[in-house]
Amino acid sequence: MLCDLAKDVLTAFGYKVLQASHGREALEIYQKHGSEISLVMLDLNMPEMDGWRCMAEILKLNPRARILVITGFQEHVVGRKALAQGAAGVVMKPYDVRQLLIHVRETIDGLIAREKPCESH
Repeated sequence: MLCDLAKDVLTAFGYKVLQASHGREALEIYQKHGSEISLVMLDLNMPEMDGWRCMAEILKLNPRARILVITGFQEHVVGRKALAQGAAGVVMKPYDVRQLLIHVRETIDGLIAREKPCESH
C-alpha cells in the first residue's frame, strides 16, 4: 500500500516510476534500465530478495547508484548501517508525503550527506 502511495505521489509530481513487487524484480529492472534511473528507493523488508542484498547487487552494477532506503525499523543503527553500506539516504517510516518528496529530490540532486538517517516528521 505504501509503495502504491509513493508511486502515485511521485508520478503526480512529474517523476517517472518503475515499480517492482520484490527485490529480484527491482534488480532486474535496474539491470535493464539502470542508465535511465536517477534514484532507487528500496524497502529493507522485501520478498524474494531483501533490500540489503538488492542494494548490494545494484551497487556492484553501479557504485554511484543513488539509493534511498525506506525502513520501518526505528533503530538509528539500521539507518547508519544502510548509509555505511552505500545508501545515499534513509527515510524512516511512517513518513509524510512532503518529507518523502524532499528526500527524493535531495537524493537525486546529491544533497543528502551520508551521515545520519532522515527522520519522518
